[in-house]
Amino acid sequence: SKLALKREGKSTAFGNLGIAYDKRGVLEKALEYYQKALDIDRELNNKEGIARAYKNIGIVFKKKGMRGKALEYYQKALDIDRELNNKKGIAKSYMNIGVVDRLEKNYDNALYHFHKSLNTYKEFGIKEGAAIAYGNIGNVYLQKKEYEKALSFYQEGLEIDKELDRTEGMAIKYGNIGNVYMAIGNLDLALEYYKKGMDLDKEMDRKEGLAFKLGNIGIVFEKKKNYDKALKYFNEALIIAYDGEFFEVTEAFLPQLIAIYQRQNNHEKIQELLLKFKKKFPQLKI
Repeated sequence: SKLALKREGKSTAFGNLGIAYDKRGVLEKALEYYQKALDIDRELNNKEGIARAYKNIGIVFKKKGMRGKALEYYQKALDIDRELNNKKGIAKSYMNIGVVDRLEKNYDNALYHFHKSLNTYKEFGIKEGAAIAYGNIGNVYLQKKEYEKALSFYQEGLEIDKELDRTEGMAIKYGNIGNVYMAIGNLDLALEYYKKGMDLDKEMDRKEGLAFKLGNIGIVFEKKKNYDKALKYFNEALIIAYDGEFFEVTEAFLPQLIAIYQRQNNHEKIQELLLKFKKKFPQLKI
């Protein structure tokens, strides 16, 4: 009916607004719009829409560091996608679950889910999905300290991103490649890639990506023993993380910032930071 179509259009619009807020790092607003989309899809019994909303809501919980809750939503989405035999949806769910596996250091599970996802995307010629999967597989190898493998997956993904003119993907891969160079001690090359990625993040107003690059540049300066510059970059990254509720950025760089304040015997600053961030992120283990 016309009314149902109108409602469906509204659900899509809410979902798109959610994605726009999500990309800019306004997580509460993103959640609000994803929930509105979900309510309409439930009302219409639009199962594909329900699965999509579950995935989107799961991603917000992942960013907020609520990984158990994220997995719950990803699993619900996967169940619906399987029921509908929606191959693209299944591939996306595998990818989402793999990301949580990696964050929880379950590397074999992560690789299993990412490769399943990659194979589906390749089978259906979905290049964007394949580019993201290559990046995710690279992330696992980076954490496993298999740097050559990581680099080759990142570069494979970057080639596709360039071919598709996917700026977001390019920004992410430049940051990833910077991480590899940092890990093998090539600090100047790392810096070059972080700055390339950072320019694209700024262009797109990708706050979480920008915060990661700033924090990583802080680590480069810390390794170069330039503690003043390191302090400046860590602080910039963590201001964005606090405002945007980015748990992973906080988890990565708050300990680094605290370590510098410890070198300076600035215990007052450490207490102040711990109090502030633990109030925002009760799940923080520091």
